[in-house]
Amino acid sequence: MLGQALTDNGDYLADWSDCAGQPERFNARWQEAWRLLSQRHGDALPVEPPPVAAPEWLGKVRLSWQNEAFSRGQMRVEARHPAGEWLPLSPAAPLPAPQTHYQWRWTPLNVASIDQPLTFSFSAGTLARSDELAQYGIIHDPHASSRLMIVEESEDTLALAEKVIAALTASAAGLIVVTRRAWRVEENEALSASHHALWALLRVAANEQPERLLAAIDLAENTPWETLHQGLSAVSLSQRWLAARGDTLWLPSLAPNTGCAAELPANVFTGDSRWHLVTGAFGGLGRLAVNWLREKGARRIALLAPRVDESWLRDVEGGQTRVCRCDVGDAGQLATVLDDLAANGGIAGAIHAAGVLADAPLQELDDHQLAAVFAVKAQAASQLLQTLRNHDGRYLILYSSAAATLGAPGQSAHALACGYLDGLAQQFSTLDAPKTLSVAWGAWGESGRAATPEMLATLASRGMGALSDAEGCWHLEQAVMRGAPWRLAMRVFTDKMPPLQQALFNISATEKAATPVIPPADDNAFNGSLSDETAVMAWLKKRIAVQLRLSDPASLHPNQDLLQLGMDSLLFHELSSDIQHYLGVRINAERAWQDLSPHGLTQLICSKPEATPAASQPEVLRHDADERYAPFPLTPIQHAYWLGRTHLIGYGGVACHVLFEWDKRHDEFNLAILEKAWNQLIARHDMLRMVVDADGQQRILATTPEYHIPRDDLRALSPEEQRIALEKRRHELSYRVLPADQWPIFELVVSEIDDLPLPVCI
Repeated sequence: MLGQALTDNGDYLADWSDCAGQPERFNARWQEAWRLLSQRHGDALPVEPPPVAAPEWLGKVRLSWQNEAFSRGQMRVEARHPAGEWLPLSPAAPLPAPQTHYQWRWTPLNVASIDQPLTFSFSAGTLARSDELAQYGIIHDPHASSRLMIVEESEDTLALAEKVIAALTASAAGLIVVTRRAWRVEENEALSASHHALWALLRVAANEQPERLLAAIDLAENTPWETLHQGLSAVSLSQRWLAARGDTLWLPSLAPNTGCAAELPANVFTGDSRWHLVTGAFGGLGRLAVNWLREKGARRIALLAPRVDESWLRDVEGGQTRVCRCDVGDAGQLATVLDDLAANGGIAGAIHAAGVLADAPLQELDDHQLAAVFAVKAQAASQLLQTLRNHDGRYLILYSSAAATLGAPGQSAHALACGYLDGLAQQFSTLDAPKTLSVAWGAWGESGRAATPEMLATLASRGMGALSDAEGCWHLEQAVMRGAPWRLAMRVFTDKMPPLQQALFNISATEKAATPVIPPADDNAFNGSLSDETAVMAWLKKRIAVQLRLSDPASLHPNQDLLQLGMDSLLFHELSSDIQHYLGVRINAERAWQDLSPHGLTQLICSKPEATPAASQPEVLRHDADERYAPFPLTPIQHAYWLGRTHLIGYGGVACHVLFEWDKRHDEFNLAILEKAWNQLIARHDMLRMVVDADGQQRILATTPEYHIPRDDLRALSPEEQRIALEKRRHELSYRVLPADQWPIFELVVSEIDDLPLPVCI
C-alpha cells in the first residue's frame, strides 16, 4: 500500500501501476493510503477522495504527509511520468508534453532559373503595376488560368481579407497572393500582422479546394520583382507556400520543438495589486485561465464576458474577483471597462480567451460574419495591446488556434482572426512591456469547445488529437517562461490529416519537385560510431519511422513502447536485419523484446563488444537463369509459416493468409477481363507459381494451367439464403488451408447476386 519508507516522517515510495486506468481501484488505494498515513503521521481524521483520475501511465508514486500548525494535514502524491519527471497528482498540476510543441522552420529551396515570361490574369489592384511587372517577365493575360494578386500594405486587415475572398469566389481559377512582410524568415525583419493573417485565410481556402492552385508568396519590404518571377515559376499544387528573401526562396514546414524552459515560479503574480483581465472568462479555457492566475498569486482578477455564470462564480475562491459585463468585440464597451479598471487599481495584464465562431465554407461566409468573428478575437486583441502599452501593462497572452496554422476547412473567419493574433504578437515582439504572447491551441479534450466525445472523435478522424487540461497548463507556463512571441501547442496524427496539412510536416515532399535529383548515397547508411548512443538512436529512430510510416522520427520518445505503435514480429525481423546489415551488429531477439523501445534497442546495440563495421558494399545479386526453376530453401519466416500449416506443432493447422473482398456492380466489372489480367499476372510474377515440396524446399513452376475464376450464381436464392451463402463462403476462405505442394496457393471467387454488387474475394 505505502511501499518503502524513505524517511521517518511520512515519505514513502510505492508502485501503483495496478491502478492505472482503474478508477475504482485507484479511489480505494488513495483513500486507504490516506487513512494509513493519517494514522501514522497525522490527525486520523476522515479521508478525502482523490482530486484527479488515475493517469494511464501511473506507476511509481511518492507519498508524503504534510502538516501545518493548527490546520488539517493532507496527503501529497507525486507520480513518475514516463518522461522521467515527478508530477503531483492534483487538478492543476502541469503535465509536460514536449512532443506536442511545434514551430515553423524555413528551408532554402533550390530551383533552376527560368527566363521565360509567365502569364497571369491580374487582379484590379495589380493591373496598375502591369508595365513594371512586364519588365521582369510577369505578363498580364486576362485569359490566363491563374490570377495574380499583389496585396497592398496600406489597407486594414478586414478590407484586405474581403478582397482576397472576392477573388477566391469570383471564379474557379487559381489564385496566387503576394504579401509583404507576412513572415519573419530572417532575423530582425519587420512583420505585418495583417499580411500574416491572410496566409491563414488562404490555407483554409486551399484545404477546402485542394484541386485549385491557391498559393502565397511572401516578399521582404524591398524584394525586387525579379525574385517574384523566380517564386512564381516555383509555385505548384505541391508547393504552394513560399517566401522570397534576396535571391533565395524559402519553404515553411512544421517541426517538433521538444526543448523545455524552466518551471514557472508559483508566485509569479504575487505582489502586483493591479487587475489581471480574462476575456471570455466563463468559457472553458477562460475558467482555467482564471484559476491559473489565482494559483500563481494574482489577487485581483477581472472577468470580462457578455454573460455571467453565477453558479461557477460562487466556486471562485480567494482574492478579489470583479465581473465586467462586456462584449469585447464592441470597441466602445471594451474601452469603458478598460478605462475603469485602469483608474481603479491599474491593469497588470490580460489573457484574451474570448472568441466566437462562424464555421462555414469560405464560399458561404458573408462580410458580417467575418467582421463579427474578427472584432471579438483580433480587434479586441489590438485594443488590449494599446491599452496595456498606455498603462505599463506587464503581459498580454492571446489565445489563438492551430486552425490558423493548419488551415482548418470551414474555419476561415476564425483562422483569419487567429492568424492576426499570431502576427500581432510577432509584430510587437520587441516591446518590453507588455510582453505579448500568442498561443495557438489545438483541441482541448477536457475543456473548451471541442470537449465532447462526438467532436473529439470527429477531430481525431481528421488527424487532430486533444490536449488534457494539465498539458495545456504546462504549455501556458512554458510560453510564459520561454518568452517566444508565438507557440503552437497541439497533438496531431499526421497520417490522418488531409494531404495539404500533411505536407506542412514533410518538407522533403514539397522540395522534391524543384530540387535537382542527384542520386544520393545510401540513406540508410550509418556513418557514426557504435559508442555514440546519440548517433545510434538517431539512426534507429529514422529506420523505425520508415517502417511504421511515422512522419517525423523526432516524435519518437526514447522510451516509447514500439509494440503500441504496431511493431510486430515481421517488422522487428526487418529492423533486426537492417541493424545487422548497416551496423554490423546481430542483436538477441529475446533481449530486444524485453525493452522494445528506441532506448532499449540502442543500449542493446551499443553494448555488443563483438560489433564490427558493416560491409561498405553489399554483395551483388546475380540472376541464375539456368536454375530458375530449381528447388531452393525457404527463408526462416517462410519455414515457420509452412510448419504452422501442419499439425506437427501445437495450435498448428492454420494458414497465414489475407482475405480481401470487393463489391462491384455488373456495369463496372468484367469477369473475363479480370480473369485474363490475373493469368497475365501469374505468368509475370514467379511467386504466384510457387509451391512447397514435402522436403521443405520451395519451387517455381515453369508453367501452370489457365486459371479460371469460380463463379457462385446466387441469383435464384432469397435474400436470406444469399446472406447465408456469402457468410459460408467467407468462413471457408477465412479458415481453409490449401495444400502448399499443389498449385495454386490462392483463390479467387465471384458471387453473383442479381443486379446488386458482386462480392469479389481473393
